[in-house]
Amino acid sequence: MQLKPQTEYKFTNKEVVHGLKEALAAMEIKGSNLFKIRAYQNAIMSIESITNSVYDLWQNNQLDQIMGMGVSLKGHITELFTTGKVDEFTALKKDLPAGMFAHKFVLIRLFLAKSFLLIR
Repeated sequence: MQLKPQTEYKFTNKEVVHGLKEALAAMEIKGSNLFKIRAYQNAIMSIESITNSVYDLWQNNQLDQIMGMGVSLKGHITELFTTGKVDEFTALKKDLPAGMFAHKFVLIRLFLAKSFLLIR
C-alpha cells in the first residue's frame, strides 16, 4: 500500500503576519471579541520580532516558543501550512470589500479600526 505524501505550504514570517493582519483588521471592523483581537495583536508582534521561521517552528512542533501563540492561533497556523489557507480568515473577510485587503492599506485599516473601537 502506497501512502499519498502530505502537501505542505511554506510561508515566510512576513506572509504569515500579513494574513494575521488581514484577519485582525476584519475582526476589528466587525467588532469581534476584544480578547481575541488582543491575542492576534500580541502574536503578530511576537512573530515580527522573532528570528526563527514560523514554518520551521511549526514543523518541529515548537509554536509554543512564540509568545502569544494560543491553541486557536496554533490551529490556524497549522491549517495555513497544511492547506494553504485558513477557512476562518476567509469567512471573516467574506462580507467585506476585497479592496480593503490591498497590502498598502493594512496599516490604515488597522488604525481606523482601532480609532472606531475607541470611539464606541
